[in-house]
Amino acid sequence: MLTAVALAQATSWGILFYGIAVFLTPMHEDLGWSVAGLTGAYSLALLVSGVVAVPVGHWLDRHGPRALMTVGSLAAALVVAWSQVSNLIVFCFIWARIGVAMAAVCYEPAVDPCRRAARPHAADSRTDATTPSA
Repeated sequence: MLTAVALAQATSWGILFYGIAVFLTPMHEDLGWSVAGLTGAYSLALLVSGVVAVPVGHWLDRHGPRALMTVGSLAAALVVAWSQVSNLIVFCFIWARIGVAMAAVCYEPAVDPCRRAARPHAADSRTDATTPSA
């Protein structure tokens, strides 16, 4: 389980969290959008992710992470829509939706099964799940 969680986290963070840094300069140059506008859309995703984290936590407490992470992974396919965008407002909308996906797949939902499996050693399970993906 730990290997699967670490791989899922590395993939999720790499695509949803760090991907913008790779494409920021090319998008700025090709589309002519300001860096502030591009990073503002990303900041919107982080804000949405933080707001959605509360209901995500409630879901995890009641139902566990499996369905949530599955739906979140499917929602992360919005990254494909990102590649087709030609309007900054639509780009912001897509990143807001990606923020929901971030909340559903990054860190807390992935650490939850490790925490449940290692109840007496919960702090160790967080370290075990996140260190390989770093």
